[in-house]
Order: sequence, then C-alpha cells, then structure tokens
Amino acid sequence: MDITRDTLRLRPSPYLGLLFPEATPEDAKNTDDSNARVLQSLLSCLATATCTENQTKIVLLADSHFALSVRGSVSGEDIWAASVLGALKHLGYSSLYSDNLQSASFYYRMFPDLVKVVFGECEDITNCFGNELCVKSASNLLGIPIWKMFSLHFWNGACHPLGGSWTLSPEDYRGVTRFLGYSLETECMTREVVPPDNRSDQVYVLAKWFRYFFADSYPWPHDALARAVEQTGLQFITGYTNDTETSPLWSPPVVNYGQMPKELFHERLSHSRALLGIGQPYLSPSPYDALCFGVPFINPIDKWDNDDRENRAKWSTQHDGLRFIEEPYVYHVHKRDVDGLVRALRGAKDNPIDRYIPPAMTEASLLDRVVSLLEHDWRSEAQALLNSAVEFLPK
Repeated sequence: MDITRDTLRLRPSPYLGLLFPEATPEDAKNTDDSNARVLQSLLSCLATATCTENQTKIVLLADSHFALSVRGSVSGEDIWAASVLGALKHLGYSSLYSDNLQSASFYYRMFPDLVKVVFGECEDITNCFGNELCVKSASNLLGIPIWKMFSLHFWNGACHPLGGSWTLSPEDYRGVTRFLGYSLETECMTREVVPPDNRSDQVYVLAKWFRYFFADSYPWPHDALARAVEQTGLQFITGYTNDTETSPLWSPPVVNYGQMPKELFHERLSHSRALLGIGQPYLSPSPYDALCFGVPFINPIDKWDNDDRENRAKWSTQHDGLRFIEEPYVYHVHKRDVDGLVRALRGAKDNPIDRYIPPAMTEASLLDRVVSLLEHDWRSEAQALLNSAVEFLPK
C-alpha cells in the first residue's frame, strides 16, 4: 500500500485552535492579532502540506512604520511601508510585525531558516550589529544575521553596516542605495481624473504646516504668489495647521482649509490645475498622487551648478525623485525665479495632462523589486563584501 506523504490526507491537529488566540478578530489594526493569524495559518499549512506559494517565507517587520501604517498614520514613511506591506501580501509572503529588532528576535528564534529578510530602522540595525546579544555570531547562534537585516531609510545616503546595498530607499537615488520604492497606483486609480473643463482655476500649495512659508527652504520671494495670481488668474489653496508662535511678517495669499482627511485632500487636489511645492515637505508622496489625478507638480530647485545650470544630476530639489521627469508632468523652477514660476503655472493651466504614473511607481514594478530583494543570495554578497570568517555569516 502506498502510504507516502503525497497520498496521505493530512488534517490539522484539533489542538491548533488553542494556539495564537485573537483578542479582536475583526480589528485589522491590531498587529498582535495579525501575527496570531499568520502563525496559526503557517502552522496549519505546514502540518497539512497545503502552504501556498511563498507562505513559508517569513518577513519580519521590525520598522515601526509598518504597524503605524495599518493604524492609519500617513507620513511619507508610513505610506511607503503600507505599499511594501501590500506587495508582500499580494505575493503571499508571511509577514510578522515587531516594534524593533529586539522583539523581532523573539520570532526569529522560532524559525530562523524560514525568515528571508528583516526590515528595520537604520539606527536599530547599527546598534544590533555592535551587540553580540542581538546579531548572529559564534556566541549567539540564534541571533539575526546582519545580511538578513535591511534598513528602510527615507533619505539619500547609506545607513547600514554593510552599506548601500542593504539600505532600502523609497526613491531611485541612482546607485547610492538599493531602490525599493513604492506604488500608489491601486488607490489612486479608484479616483476618476477630473476633466479640465470641470476644474477650478486653483493651484494647491503643498504645505502641511504654516511654518513652511517662513522657513529658509521657502523658494519664492514674498510677493511671488500675489504676482502669480495677478498674471495667471489662478488662486492658491492649501491645507495647513498654523504652528507658528508669533504673527508672521507677511501673509501668503492662499485660502487655507486646514489639515483635512485624505479623501477630502484628494478631492481638492484633483480639482486643481497644479500642485505647487514651497520647499518642504521633502520627498512627499503627494506629487505622485497629483500626477495620478492628472495634476502637474511644480518642483522648486534649491541648489544647482551655476556653470551647468540645467544639469539635473547636480540639482537639489524639493522632490529629487522627480528631477528627471519632464514637462508637462513636472515643471522644475529655480529658487527665487518668479518669471519661471509664472511660466510653469501658465504651462500647467494651458496644457492639462491625463493621468500619469511613472514607470517605476507602478504596482507591477514594485512587485518585481520586492521579489528581487527577497530571492537574492544576500549571504554570498555579504561574505564577499566583508571577506570575513564563514561563522560570522552562518545560514
């Protein structure tokens, strides 16, 4: 009689339901319960040989922005984390939340051979690398290998003991870090592009805080917006919170609706002719929302080479991820150039665009990069980089 594993009809243990109980089964924001569901599903499929593709490959989420994203936080880092998390779920990987590497180590010790990567914050990873009780070593055989740890670093520059290849970035910084990126495609595609004739003659000013108008990074002369209103017929709207303590020396000619829920922000943005940057916030995801809604972005250039003024590789802009995208999608204007600002506003008004998603920001592109990251042989690459003893980089 053939009693091989392939012919057996395996059933999960009746005691499996006693493990990993959920306190709030209906609460998707409870990361502890999410972990319980993942662990119970993983044990069940292993016991019955029914695991789906990638289910036995575990990703430890030791960066707090993953948990914050499912609880509704919408900072740039949270939006990035939410997109990566969505890609992991789409691909079928088993993801477990942790507050930091210390708590992630608890899960890692359960099934070290199943963990593909650990996402953490760069400072946490750097500290772990110098701590024998954290990183895997000859004296800590169940620690997390440094080559499995990847830092999610929002800004340009390497931030990992192994350098840029283990530093993941939301934007393509062209060789300094490993570009992981994110995508807003799934959500933004649920909103129809507003036809140009149905839009208001308004420009949305990207400003979450009132102090941005008075910071050194503010790129325009104080009279620039008033002159733009007079010369283009466009009005400026925004949604900031007044976080200044003293009366300002000048009042920006903008209609302020205050900080608003994301849906209302998207509604007002999608009915605008352009989204205007004012120096901060840096690398905000909002310009990608705008482009997906058919709204051009005006990107201030803060620094450049005076001898090579149009060399974009030498620019520093509010959103460096968009430096190489051309008009009519992104208008790049040098700091304090009021005439250039007016030309950009007129261009956006007179040359409306359709929905635009940069190729690197599509969902398919993100999925490809996630798979490439998780399925790469990082141990061999780290061994070659470090040229150190094999026991330092055990499997």
